Amino acid sequence: GIYAAGYGLFLKGDGSGNFKAVSGGESGLSIAGEIRGLKKIRRGLKSSVLIAKNSDKLEIINLSK
Repeated sequence: GIYAAGYGLFLKGDGSGNFKAVSGGESGLSIAGEIRGLKKIRRGLKSSVLIAKNSDKLEIINLSK
């Protein structure tokens, strides 16, 4: 049902196969909706994440370094 899911979890990798859970407050990442897929892309020198949601429009988040 609609209330069966959680908020998800952001896991940050260190490049060696290890991951650390990062809170939403620490990462600044908060995406509302039913996420079905994520894809990191490069646009010129900048990186972005495309977010596909169930029955919703595509969302883009620009990443800063």
